[in-house]
Amino acid sequence: MDWVFIVFAIATVLYTLFLMKEYVADSRIQNSLLEILIDDRFVLEKKIEVQAQESVDIGEAIKKGKETVKELQDVVNNQQIEIRKLEETMAKKGKFRVE
Repeated sequence: MDWVFIVFAIATVLYTLFLMKEYVADSRIQNSLLEILIDDRFVLEKKIEVQAQESVDIGEAIKKGKETVKELQDVVNNQQIEIRKLEETMAKKGKFRVE
C-alpha cells in the first residue's frame, strides 16, 4: 500500500513541475506581448503628438487665411470705391455715362 502513496507523491511532484513549466512559458509569452503593446503605445503616443501639432499648425494657417481673405476683401472694397469715384468724375466731364 505504501507504493500507492509513493506513486501519488511522484505524480504530484511531476504535475507540479509541469504546471511550473507551463507558467514559465506563458509568462514569457505574456512578457513579450506586453513589450509589444508598450512599443505600440509609444508609437501611437508619438503619432498623437504629431497630429496634435499638425492640428495646431492647420488652425494657425486657417487664421492666416481668414486674415488674408479679409485684407483682400478690404482691397476689393477700396478699389470699388475708387472705380465709382472715377466713374463719377468721368461722368461729370461728359466722357463716360453711367447707366
